[in-house]
Amino acid sequence: MAEDENETEEPEEPDEEITREDAVSAFEELPGIGELKAEALWEAGFGSLEDLSDATADDIAEAEGIGPKLAESIKDGLDELQAVKSVPDTLADMMELQGMTPEAAESLNEAGITSRDDLKRVRYQELAAVPDVGEALAERIKDQVINEEEALKTFQEFDGVGVKKSQNIWDAGYRTRYDLRRATTAELALIEGIHSRLADNIKQEVGDEPLSPSDRMIEVAESEEMYPVRETSDLEDEIAEVMDEMESVDLPASVISDIAVHWQDTDGTREELEEILRRAEEEYHANRIDSTEAAGIVSAQSIGEPGTQMTMNTFHYAGVAEIDVTQGLPRFIEIVDARRTPSTPMMEVYIDEDVPDDEDAVREVGTRIETTLLKDVADVDIDLGTGTVNVRPVPRHLDRKFIEVEEIEDELVGVKDIDIDQEGDTYVLTPEESSYRQLLSVSEEVRNLKIKGISDIERVIIRKAGDEWVIYTEGSNLAAVMAVDGVDTSRTTTNNFREINEVLGIEAARRGIIREANKTLEEQGLNVDQRHLMLVADVMTADGTIRPIGRHGISGEKPSVLARAAFEITVNHLLEAAVIGERDPLKGVAENVIVGQPVRLGTGAVELSANTDAFKDAELPDFEMPELPEHMASEDELAEREDEEEGEAADGEQAPPADEEEAGEPAEATPVEEE
Repeated sequence: MAEDENETEEPEEPDEEITREDAVSAFEELPGIGELKAEALWEAGFGSLEDLSDATADDIAEAEGIGPKLAESIKDGLDELQAVKSVPDTLADMMELQGMTPEAAESLNEAGITSRDDLKRVRYQELAAVPDVGEALAERIKDQVINEEEALKTFQEFDGVGVKKSQNIWDAGYRTRYDLRRATTAELALIEGIHSRLADNIKQEVGDEPLSPSDRMIEVAESEEMYPVRETSDLEDEIAEVMDEMESVDLPASVISDIAVHWQDTDGTREELEEILRRAEEEYHANRIDSTEAAGIVSAQSIGEPGTQMTMNTFHYAGVAEIDVTQGLPRFIEIVDARRTPSTPMMEVYIDEDVPDDEDAVREVGTRIETTLLKDVADVDIDLGTGTVNVRPVPRHLDRKFIEVEEIEDELVGVKDIDIDQEGDTYVLTPEESSYRQLLSVSEEVRNLKIKGISDIERVIIRKAGDEWVIYTEGSNLAAVMAVDGVDTSRTTTNNFREINEVLGIEAARRGIIREANKTLEEQGLNVDQRHLMLVADVMTADGTIRPIGRHGISGEKPSVLARAAFEITVNHLLEAAVIGERDPLKGVAENVIVGQPVRLGTGAVELSANTDAFKDAELPDFEMPELPEHMASEDELAEREDEEEGEAADGEQAPPADEEEAGEPAEATPVEEE
């Protein structure tokens, strides 16, 4: 009977044997589980997700590299996977929508919405009112299920938007009113046929709630449109666990992250990983400075001394003779002073790989960036006889800028207080007020009317850099340029690091400071250690903002009165400190040098003293004093040396000739030989 009971408790064998690869692949779907941990679960005897579901968290935690915390996370992940699998097959199509949850799918099913066609027909307000859906998910769902025909009809409801312009909006990537609401007016004005005033009208109708530039860049990065995101957090955790088991290895998180990026594409063994970690630790500790090293003073000297050799000139940009860029000492001063706008702002715009490697295709991208005014593509004249301003588009200029005549007409409509008539290819503008002053005013406004491009980008130069095309710009507008189709957003950059901070964040701005400082020094033929420039950038961005190095920034915030006074406006600093009774702790370098006392850095940071009483009764080892050179020896020592030399010479005269020894006669032993 007992045998029968044991037979009933034994689990049935699966129809198909689960392979190691299948099990490991299934385990990697769980949160916090990478390849190494998945392998460890297999080695611990877990052959499937069902095995993990049946096991307790304590059982899972016993696997190598799986602790109690990760075991609980695995159990939670199994519950979520089970919830997804429990969704009826009829809702499988809806579950493929981004952001859809099992709870929301069930609620939609109960509300009678069971397919994508239902999601298309239901109104947004009704969809948002369904439990577990809400407004945010409803917007995401509508964005994914809407079709082109319905979207074009929606766009044509805006005043001034017809069939062609609605198609241009769709081609630009906008699908719903929600997309238009998230875009800025400047971004909408980049759409072909949508002039700035029409963009303003659209924004007024849909509501102006744009994402910040940094949020937009994060959204692009998360969607992997800018560049594929390489997830290494699980591998970093596994490497950290390997280090814990090794005990003797200690590396910072940044080094672990770098190792994970290069390790994830290899098939190395654990022994090889351990060897890499040991060597990385050796290199890391070999490159660390001592805790008392005067890093700031060394960096200042490293940068300041070559800085005295920098010129004061403005040079042509490397490889682009048409663009003058401030370089040398003036540019370096702009960097350390963190000027809000460089004296010669410029950008390097790289072309996306999807754009054909053809100069005409690149030039078309350039025309979307470069500001094109009406006077660049049309002749604008004043007719005093009729009191009108005549605008005649020049076809060859339009073709060169990839501009249609309709775009000029769209922009002219936005000019206030004029009537527009068309006579052949000429647009006749009649001011409502008939006066010469008004004619001049209208003429000037029309001449400078922006037809295409991005504000602040005055000119673009296209050059071949190696095997690819690069667009160099006079002027900078990073956020707008990154929104242009055909631009490689992962490499495009600007020399305005404050703009980088606004668009990409403080870490990117720090990299921009390092790059600009290094480039400025290299262009002058000067070599400065990269780490010293990194230290300057770190200090400038340490609090999350960009601070200048000067009395209005870092130097003016020093706790030492003497250090502040030594920098500039000495008398003011001393008077202000005296009035409020400020104390100087004398902890820095400059203030200690001023008062003439040792600096508590380097050798000055160590205090050693010898206890001479401990050596009074100590027995010293016997040793022979080395012989002093003649110019340092006393007369008695020199006389003693002469006597020794004479005695050695006399002993040498008593030795028999060499030929007598060869004849076999025994030689008389000298005293030295006897000894």
